Amino acid sequence: MKTSNIFKLLSIFSYCLIMIQGSIIGVPLIFVLFVSQFEPSNFNIITAIFALVGLCTIMINSNFLKNRTVSYLQVLIFFFLISPLIYRIINFEMKFFTNAYFILPLISFTTFYILFMFYYHLERKTTI
Repeated sequence: MKTSNIFKLLSIFSYCLIMIQGSIIGVPLIFVLFVSQFEPSNFNIITAIFALVGLCTIMINSNFLKNRTVSYLQVLIFFFLISPLIYRIINFEMKFFTNAYFILPLISFTTFYILFMFYYHLERKTTI
């Protein structure tokens, strides 16, 4: 298994571990993305759809695309995945985001995803 694939799996796993704190308990972000499709807030629906599309796209192998197209696509997917988190950080109180089960998976997701992009392009250059 390639190093980039390992970092891709770790980033997806970290993304699934991000917990959004509610009034009483924390809820996984993946669950929030699926449920938020039924909320009346239009921007919340849009960010949830972007994140779900980004999650599906990152799981698809993109070896058939050109190198520059893949770079732009990976950066776009990263912003799609991070958009619901930014929306919630802006619209809710900061006390909901100071927990370790939000901060640690978020930091690990961003780190693993950046490492995935780096190693993907490094492996791609060596094979061409």
